[in-house]
Amino acid sequence: HGIKLPNVTYSSDLSDMLNYRVAIVGKMLAPKQYNKALKPTGNDAKTRLILDYTVPFIPIDLTHRREIRHIQIGILATSRNTLIEGHYDICMSHDQDHIYPCHMGCILNMVEQRETNETGDINLDDVERLWNRAKGYGIRNKSLSY
Repeated sequence: HGIKLPNVTYSSDLSDMLNYRVAIVGKMLAPKQYNKALKPTGNDAKTRLILDYTVPFIPIDLTHRREIRHIQIGILATSRNTLIEGHYDICMSHDQDHIYPCHMGCILNMVEQRETNETGDINLDDVERLWNRAKGYGIRNKSLSY
């Protein structure tokens, strides 16, 4: 699964998310899979937040689970700057002044004249340097309110 942490549980059964106050998802699944997992069962769900880093983000229909909020977390916010401005990514259905991390990585690689791509293996030595560079261009994590 992943890193062992005392307050993190991993599961491949979507319906397990109802046992936890916060669920983190990041795999694109058919809406019917979420509908099945989130179907009211008569038992109260503990879940209040589904934090989703799936790209592209596709809202989950929660009309039958109004106590749960589905929040996009796999996106970066931009400030008005000279590197990227305006509606530069309208095909992915996110708000103006937001960009997916992989797209920002592509732009940073171009600006940095790197001979690599934004997917695949992660060079941990470059992460902090590139994040600081991105912040210098006005890129930041999207602010969340919940």
